[in-house]
Amino acid sequence: MGDNERLLANEAPAFSRAARVKYYNIVIRSGKGAVVTDVDGNDYIDLLASASSTNTGHAHPHVVKAIQDQAARLIQYTAAYFATENEAKLAPRLAALAPISGPKALAWGNSGSDANDAIIKFARAYTGRPNIVSFTGAYHGSTYGSQTLSAVSLNMSRKIGPMLPGVVKVPFPDPWKRLTDETDDAFVDRMFAAFKLPFETYLPAEETAAILIEPIQGDGGSLRHRRSLWKKFTNLPTITVSYLLLMRSIKAWAEPVSGGPSKILAWNQT
Repeated sequence: MGDNERLLANEAPAFSRAARVKYYNIVIRSGKGAVVTDVDGNDYIDLLASASSTNTGHAHPHVVKAIQDQAARLIQYTAAYFATENEAKLAPRLAALAPISGPKALAWGNSGSDANDAIIKFARAYTGRPNIVSFTGAYHGSTYGSQTLSAVSLNMSRKIGPMLPGVVKVPFPDPWKRLTDETDDAFVDRMFAAFKLPFETYLPAEETAAILIEPIQGDGGSLRHRRSLWKKFTNLPTITVSYLLLMRSIKAWAEPVSGGPSKILAWNQT
C-alpha cells in the first residue's frame, strides 16, 4: 500500500464523504507552478487550480513572500471590527476597478459562497423585494443561500430541503442544448422566451430583487453567456430589477458588464 492509499484509509472514518468531490485517490503534498506532487512522489499537471483559486500557480514566489511578510506582521484581524492597513489601502483600489457607474463600496467576505449569500441579503434589503432569479447549471457556493441559488447537481438539494424560499431558476443558454438545424438567433430567441416566462406567468418583476448571472459557467461546463442574449436582458423595459453578476475572472468581469446595468459584483477566486 502506498502513502496515498494509507493516508486516505486513515482519513476515511473521520471525514464525511459528502464533503469532497472524489476525482482521484491522491493526497497532495506540494505544488510548484502548474504541477502538484502527491505523497508518493507522483507529479500531475494541475488543470483545476484549486477551483481556480490558485491561478497564479502553486508557491508563486511573490505570493509566498507576501504571505510570509504579512504573517510576521499580523496574521489576521476581522474587518468587521477594525480596519487593517492593507485592507484599508486595497478597498479603494478594488472599488475603482469595478465597472459600475456612480458611487461604489465593497464588503469583505470569507469566500465566494459568503459573497453570494451577501448578495441575497444586500439585494433584498436595498430593493425591499423578496425574489432572486438564477440559472440552471449554476454553481454559486455551498453555504445555504448560495447553494439554493445553484443548480448544477441534484446532490446540492437532495435530502436537505426545503431550500431558501423566493429563488427561481431559468434555463442557462447552454450551446449543447441547441436543436438540430437551429440558428443562433433562433436559439437566443428561445432562451429569451424561457427567461421571460416566469415574469409573464407567476413572478412579478416588481417583487424581484436580483438576477444572478455567471457570464461564464464553470461547474456547468465552461459555458459562456451569449452576448446577444445579454443585450436582450438589459434592454427589457418591463423587468425593472437589479442585475447582479457572479464573476470568476477579471476577463469575465470586464466583458459582459459593459452591456448591462450591473449593481453588485461578487468577485472571488482570481
